[in-house]
Amino acid sequence: MEAMERKILDFAEQWAKAIISNDAEAIGGFMSEDWVIVGENGMTNKPNFLSWVESGDLTHETMEMVGEARIQIYGKPPF
Repeated sequence: MEAMERKILDFAEQWAKAIISNDAEAIGGFMSEDWVIVGENGMTNKPNFLSWVESGDLTHETMEMVGEARIQIYGKPPF
């Protein structure tokens, strides 16, 4: 595994730890200002998402990768 791929996987692991900590400030540190999430009930933005976490209306107990990671570095062939 190349160094950049390892950095990306490490970042994803840190994001997962922030999510299951249910710490809005820690989670927010991973989000850009224009971050959105799209779900079956529509879309919400960063401030709304973080306010739900902060209030306790939205909590996370687990955050796990499903399947094997697939990382493509732009400008690099996939093989």
